[in-house]
Amino acid sequence: VILPSKLDAHEWESKTAVAVKAFQNRRVKSMDQLQKPLQIGVLSWLKVASSSKKTDETNETTMFMRRAQEPFAEGQVRIAYQGQLARQKRGLEDAGKSAVVLKSFKHHGSGVNDRRQYLKQMEISNIAHFLAQVYNDSEDCPAHCAQIRVLKNCVVEEDDDSKEAHGSRRFCVEDPLPEGTSFVKFSNNTGHWDEDHLDETLLRFTQFTYEASKGYLMVTDLQGVKKGNSFILTDPVILCTDILRFGGTNLGETFMKKCIGSTREYLNENGWH
Repeated sequence: VILPSKLDAHEWESKTAVAVKAFQNRRVKSMDQLQKPLQIGVLSWLKVASSSKKTDETNETTMFMRRAQEPFAEGQVRIAYQGQLARQKRGLEDAGKSAVVLKSFKHHGSGVNDRRQYLKQMEISNIAHFLAQVYNDSEDCPAHCAQIRVLKNCVVEEDDDSKEAHGSRRFCVEDPLPEGTSFVKFSNNTGHWDEDHLDETLLRFTQFTYEASKGYLMVTDLQGVKKGNSFILTDPVILCTDILRFGGTNLGETFMKKCIGSTREYLNENGWH
């Protein structure tokens, strides 16, 4: 899959800007925090009036979003759109800074597109992002291996609830992947690895997440692109011994054993262990 080119300025001008609120997890600082759900808050920013007096400062929570009408990619669970997000409407005019990818769940119905499901997906991405940072700085990532970056998510929700029934009121938001790169699904959450795209650092990363969490969870379903000496990954799955966490893609301990088993097997076969 080749990632799409961006919409031009004229195309974006024809899209309506809508008011949204953005939710984000508090930053993960330690492995111990992974044992319980991450805290969530509404993203706010400080607005200072042109007079720049402290008394004119306000804490704003409304942002503005524009979305392409047609999706550019579709997976088994979610649909991806090109989008823009900015603190103020005029910020949408800067196509580079405001560019984002907006992802919604494909299926509609009670419990499928509600806020809770999006916040679960956000938590998965942000925990995987934290684990990638720890892995990159650890002895488990040798100098000859590529670095790993997992894209962080926030969740946006339109202030107007008229689209609630259509499943298009809220989206997970992340940075776009680099243009002109090929998207690859390296592994899944049942233990399969694409042998045509095996890479030492991806195998090591999956093993690291399992061992660093002492078998409590692991990051699987690795997919994304390679740019230079870095893998940029999106939409990971977290398998966890607590099957009440991380949504329906968390297949629990049985599949954790399958995933860590196949990962270690490939590491051993290639002399990477």
